[in-house]
Amino acid sequence: MTIDRKDRSILMALQEDAKQSSRDLSKKLDLPATTIHERIRKMEKGGIIKGYHVAIDYEKAEMPSTAIVLIKRTPIIKSGKKIIYRKIADLIAKLPEIQEVHTLSGEFDMMLKIRGRNERDIGNFVSDIIWSLPEVERTQTLLCFHTAKDTCKIELK
Repeated sequence: MTIDRKDRSILMALQEDAKQSSRDLSKKLDLPATTIHERIRKMEKGGIIKGYHVAIDYEKAEMPSTAIVLIKRTPIIKSGKKIIYRKIADLIAKLPEIQEVHTLSGEFDMMLKIRGRNERDIGNFVSDIIWSLPEVERTQTLLCFHTAKDTCKIELK
């Protein structure tokens, strides 16, 4: 499915406030509400809109600490086949403490974003859970001191 200028304007408006009604979007974007409703439905069905999320103030939610964990994987061979590291990333992504998982090029194979109540909680998670995975050869944990920007919003050109 491809998106056009109208779809992009709808997506940009929904990134600002996903709770807006089709009627409110209609006034903002100067498009009929039925058109907006139908386009949103098509983008949901086509997988362009994957869901709707709440923007959380992590300080107020008592999860103020953020860490980036870089993972170097251990090449593992089972039954003569090398385990694909995207599958390892998919398994790690299922852990509820993990906010993001990305596979990388370069020295490290994977990057995780973790949030916690404090650095100790994050450290315990890394040492107790991540280090216990046989696919993990080594990690580097980077604690974030300050977050200047944390958003799901992106300019759609």
